[in-house]
Amino acid sequence: MPTEETVFSADKVTTENLAALHRRAHMTSDARIAELSFLAGRTTNRALELLGDGMDLYEILSLIPEGIPLSDEGAAGVGRAGARAAYEMAYDRAVFTDLCLEKLAERGISPTESDFLPTGNPPETFTYVRNAYADEAYDVFSTEFSDPRVKYSHTFAEAVKSVLDGECGYCLLPLAEKGGVRLSSVTDLLAKNDLKIASVTPVFGFSGDAELWYALVSRTFRVPKVAGEDDRYLEIRCSEEGEGTLADLLTAARVFGATLYRVHTVTRRMSGEDGFYYTVVFRTEGKSFAGLLAYLTMYTETYVPVGIYKNLE
Repeated sequence: MPTEETVFSADKVTTENLAALHRRAHMTSDARIAELSFLAGRTTNRALELLGDGMDLYEILSLIPEGIPLSDEGAAGVGRAGARAAYEMAYDRAVFTDLCLEKLAERGISPTESDFLPTGNPPETFTYVRNAYADEAYDVFSTEFSDPRVKYSHTFAEAVKSVLDGECGYCLLPLAEKGGVRLSSVTDLLAKNDLKIASVTPVFGFSGDAELWYALVSRTFRVPKVAGEDDRYLEIRCSEEGEGTLADLLTAARVFGATLYRVHTVTRRMSGEDGFYYTVVFRTEGKSFAGLLAYLTMYTETYVPVGIYKNLE
C-alpha cells in the first residue's frame, strides 16, 4: 500500500508547484542555449581564422563534428566544440548550427545556398527525347532562359550523355508519373551520373490533368533566387546506413523553416556503393535553404544534394 506521502492528490497540484516546474524547465532550456551559444561563439571565432587562411565555409563547417582546432597549439589545443553538440538531440544540433550562422552574420558573413552546392553556368543548350509531353515541358523551362537552343536525342541515356560530355547544358527527363511516383529508371540515371535537378514542371497532355512531371537536369546546380511567394524545394539523397534518422532531419528542417514535402521510400543499392538510399524533398515558401544545408554539411556526412528548384505548377 502506498504511504500517505506518496498518495497522489489533486490538492497537491498547486499553481505554485506548476509555476516552479515551469521555471525549472525554462532555466534548464536557457542554460542549454547559453552553453550552445558559448560553443558556437568559440567555433565561429576559429572559423573566421580558417577563412582568413584560405579555407572555404563548406570545408570549415564539415570539420565541426570532428572538432575544429580552437587554437594552433597542436594536439593539446584541439577542441571539440562542434562535437559536444553532436552527441545531443537533433534539436540541439540544429540550434547550434543556427547560432553559428547567426554569429557569422554578426561578423559580416551570411552564408547562401551556393556556399554548400556545386554551382555553374551551363550553356543554354537543351536536349530531350521528343514527344508531346517533352515539348510542353521545354516550352515551360525555356522561358527561364534568354537564348535557349535545342537538339533532340533518341534515348534518355543519349540525352544524359550529351550533358555529361558537355555537348548540352541541360537535358529534360520525365521524373514522375501521376500521383508523384518517381520513375525508377530515371532516378537511377540521376543517381549513377550525379546529375542535379534545376527545375520541375507538370505536363498535362490532352486530359487537362497532370500526367507527368518533367525535370530540367544539369551537371551543376542553378540556384533559383529567393522570392517572397515562391515555393522552393530542396531534394537530397541519404544513406540508410548513415548518420541520424529521418526524424532528425525533420526536426532540423523545422528549426530552419522548412517542411517535409515528400519522401521517396523505394530504396536501392547504387552501383559501386555499399548501402541503400532514399530521397527526401523539403519545401519552403520564400525562404533560403542555407541553414538546413549548413546543418546537413555538419551532421549528415553521407547526404547528397540532388536538386534545388521551383515546382513550376
